[in-house]
This record gives sequence, structure tokens and C-alpha cells, in this order.
Amino acid sequence: MPLPTKGITLKEKIALTSLLLKSGANINEINTVRKHISQIKGGNLAQAIYPATCLNLVISDVLGDDLSAIASGPVSSDPTTINDALKIFKKYKIAPPKNLQETPKKVQNVKSKILANHETTALTAKRISSKYHPQIIDSHMEGDCNRKAAEIMKKIGKGLYILTGETTVKITGKGKGGRNQQFVLACLRSAPKNATILSIGTDGVDGICPEKIAGAIASESTPRKDIARYLKNNDSYHFFKKNNGLIKTGPTGTNLGDLVLIKI
Repeated sequence: MPLPTKGITLKEKIALTSLLLKSGANINEINTVRKHISQIKGGNLAQAIYPATCLNLVISDVLGDDLSAIASGPVSSDPTTINDALKIFKKYKIAPPKNLQETPKKVQNVKSKILANHETTALTAKRISSKYHPQIIDSHMEGDCNRKAAEIMKKIGKGLYILTGETTVKITGKGKGGRNQQFVLACLRSAPKNATILSIGTDGVDGICPEKIAGAIASESTPRKDIARYLKNNDSYHFFKKNNGLIKTGPTGTNLGDLVLIKI
């Protein structure tokens, strides 16, 4: 539902979102900005349809299930302000547009129900893989994917582990890939030889690639050569393309964040 504020073109909005994604901004920060460059997000849709009653059925990809952040909260009261958006632009050294718009702070006649979230993904994965006695070790995973991968590989031993949430990746290189592909590659750097590691976006689209990639998988047969170089260049896509580790599902039509499976 893209409806930019007056004075901002759709092309400019797409470019701005791309810059935020590459900067390493998390989903809440990105949505804070989105709400202030939109005529429909941040409660504006609820305000437009008032006094009609709205039933808001939600599939959440946002940690903590903040209704004002999920899908940028088109029918939710918005606690963020233009000043909050400006702080995010300053934090990531991105020039803000001139036509930021304030959002409604109180909406009426809206009833919301969350149908599924990150925990749904984790519990479903646990049920499907129950014969392997899996452990859910994090259903609210967040932060830089390289750092998170290093932390996880240090603390796990033999078994099957499930993690869900949504990490971020700061783009400093010129390669192709996404946070899920980068995460698997970062895990592989310190993983034991017998490890199998999978990470996918449940929406079926991970990062910026020449094709629609959901994520990646690495196993005992995946070569460990030149991992540091590919990580530094943010080129996980070409690493896994070369080594047959790309996972392609196509867009799934839903989004419950990311799913990670690690088996040792």
C-alpha cells in the first residue's frame, strides 16, 4: 500500500527504503521512517475510514508484536514523531526528505487480533522436527547477523537448534546477498565440520540478489574456502550460488520473520 506523502515520489520512497536496508537499520527504525513519508501508514488509513469499524487481523514479522510497527501500522495509533524519524536519518547518515508528515496519535473504532508471529514459526518448526528433539533457543533473535552468528556458534553443542526473529546486516561491500545468506556464511566460519546450517526469510525474499532467494543452507560438503572475503564484500549470494547452497521458494505471500535451523 504505497501512498507517499505529497512532494515525495514513489521512486524516491523506494530509494530511501533501500538506503535504510543497506545501512543496517532494524525493522522498527525502517517502519518509523515509512510512517512519516506515507499518507496511509502510521494510523492514516484508520483516520481516513473513520467512523467505520475496522477489524485488523495481523500476521506479525515485528519483534514484540507492536501493532504500530507491523506493516507500519496503517490502522494503529502511532507513538513515533517526525523528530524520531529525523534521529534515525541522522544515526545512519542519510539525508531526510523535506516532506515528512506527522501521524495520528489516537485512532478509534479499530479492533486488532494477532494471528501468528515469530513464536508461531519456532513452534511449528519444533513440531515438524520433533523426532530430532529440537531446542528453541531464541524466538526473538535480532541484531547484526555476523555478531549473532558468532555468539550462537560459541554456545551450542550437539543437537538441533531453532531460532526465529529478524537480524540486520550493514552493507559495506559491493556483493549480493541478504541477512539470511550472510548469517549462514558467518556461522560456517566457525562451525564444526559436521554442522548443517539453514536460514531463510519466511516471505521467500532475502536481501538484494539477481533472483528471488529465500536464504541459504550449508552442510558438511560446503567448502570453507574464502569465507572471510565473501563476508567482507557482502557477497554471500555468489558464495552459495557457486556451492549449490541457495534456497529458492519464490515469494510465499506471508511474512513471519526469519527461520534458522542448526544441526550438529
